[in-house]
Formats: sequence, C-alpha cells, structure tokens
Amino acid sequence: MKNLVSIIIPTYNRASFLEETIVSIQNQTYTNWECIIVDDGSTDTSMALLTKIAEEDTRIKVLQRPAHLKKGGNTCRNIGLDHAQGTYIQFFDSDDLMKKDMLQEKVSLLQSDDFDYVISKTESFQHPDPLDIIDKQDHYYTFDTCAISHENYVTQKINWLTPDFMGVSTLFESLRFNNKLPSGQEYNLFSKLTLQSKRGIVLDRFTTLRRMHDTSIRAMLNKDKDRLKRDRALLYKETYNELKKKNAPSESLKFLLKSLCKLYLNDKPSFKNMLFIQKELSYLYSFKVASHYVLYQISAVFFNKGYQFKKRILSSL
Repeated sequence: MKNLVSIIIPTYNRASFLEETIVSIQNQTYTNWECIIVDDGSTDTSMALLTKIAEEDTRIKVLQRPAHLKKGGNTCRNIGLDHAQGTYIQFFDSDDLMKKDMLQEKVSLLQSDDFDYVISKTESFQHPDPLDIIDKQDHYYTFDTCAISHENYVTQKINWLTPDFMGVSTLFESLRFNNKLPSGQEYNLFSKLTLQSKRGIVLDRFTTLRRMHDTSIRAMLNKDKDRLKRDRALLYKETYNELKKKNAPSESLKFLLKSLCKLYLNDKPSFKNMLFIQKELSYLYSFKVASHYVLYQISAVFFNKGYQFKKRILSSL
C-alpha cells in the first residue's frame, strides 16, 4: 500500500504497558499504518491482550519469535522487518507513547524532498504520568552544531534513540540488527545505516514519550556495571568488524578501536583480545603502537606493571 508506515515493536512481559502504547498509535492523525508486534516469549498476559486487540483492529499484526531463534529485541525487530509491507519503517518500544502527530510529521518531511530517513526527538516521563516530563535530553541532541553523517554518528558527536528514526523500507533490503548484541543494537544498526545513506533530515520536535520505570532494560543494565562493560566491549568489536568489511572511513574505525582499547586496557588481560587488538592497531596505526599494546598486556599479566606502555598506547590513538 502506498505510503504505508510499518511500525515494528518487540515486546516481552509488557502487558501492563502495551495497551497504552497501542492506543497512542491508534490515535495517530496519520492512519495509513500497520503495527507489527513481535512477542519474545512473554510469560505474562501479553499474548492474550495482543490477540484481543488484533482481532478488533486489523492494522495490528501479532507475531511470536520462533523457539529456534535467539531470544532478544534484535531478533524480534528483524522478524518485523521480514514481514513489513510499508513504504516506511518506524521502530518503537512497547512501553513508550507516540504523540498524536508523530507519524504525520515524519511522513510529510520524508515526502518533502529526496530523504531516506528522518530523526525526531524523545522526552522522558516518570511512570505512570505522561505529563510528568523529567528529561528532554538537551545534552543528547546536538543537531544544531553537528550534521547527520556517518562519522558524526559513529564518534557520537550526534545521537538519537531508536523511536526517533523513521526511514524508507529500501534501506533494509540487506540491513538488519546484529543478533549477537545484548544491548547497544541501535548504535550498531545506525552506524551501518549512516554509512549506507547520508540523506537524513532532522525533525526538531519531540514526538515520542519514553516511560521511565524500574523494569526498563536500561534501568536493569545500569544496576549491573560489569555486564554493561562486557556488553559495551562486544558492541564496539562487532560494529568495528562489520564496518571494516564495508570499507568504512578510518575515522570511524579508529574511534571504535580506541574505545575498545580503553575497555580492554582497564580489564583483566585476555590472549584472544590481545591478538585482535594487536592486529587492528597494526592495520590502522603502526606496528610500534601494536607492540606497545602487547608489551603492556604481558607486563600486566606477569608483573602487574606496564603503566608507561599503557600511557603511550592511549596517547598514540
């Protein structure tokens, strides 16, 4: 269907929030949409609720992650992409809310010129009151000083949240979320997407209300700093490897490798990690810099020393 928007939502045990999220979609001024909700194996009443809603509104399509596929929002979003029929793709979360003109404003902007995607803004509210706005992420959105580009996104000079994005479906003919990542999957995806297309435009409006509550994924991650660090290292490594295969600019690769080095240099040395970093430092910098890294790791393992090597490495990157 022409100009159909495919809204893709992964969900897991969000029965207490789902109905409010869906109502915010049903109340959109733009009505030409399909909402693909992919359940990740919920054990609450989510599926019963979704089945009832889908029977009442045929624009809502409910899918379940097959048991043989890896659990996670990445997999669910990829399933949604595989089933999407729309001209445009809008990612969303099952505990957030859309402002009523969100879809209309984004579609209008995309149709106004030759744009591949539009980025809006999200403000956070304190559950349960959508009027209780507690954060507009003023420090987070820097589009007034930095343009949308691959390098600016990868190096985090600009940033956006997953629901901020709406793009043409042709972008996803060969682009998918990385199923290996337990967190940070949106950074990985948009690092690849901005390499693929620079035709993005900013909608300088808050179109999404993000619900802040104790059971959100971000809240749970922040309680486990060690897990957060491991996830961050995996994110940088996976993104680095994928972008390298796509011949990404060296500025992007150097940022990711430097970020990974900082995590590894402050962690217990690993022979596997050491070989990977040594190889990539030689590739992007020099054999000398790679040698300093190896000497630091050896000194750290056997002598619990190596501060000078560590200092040289970081100053060289």
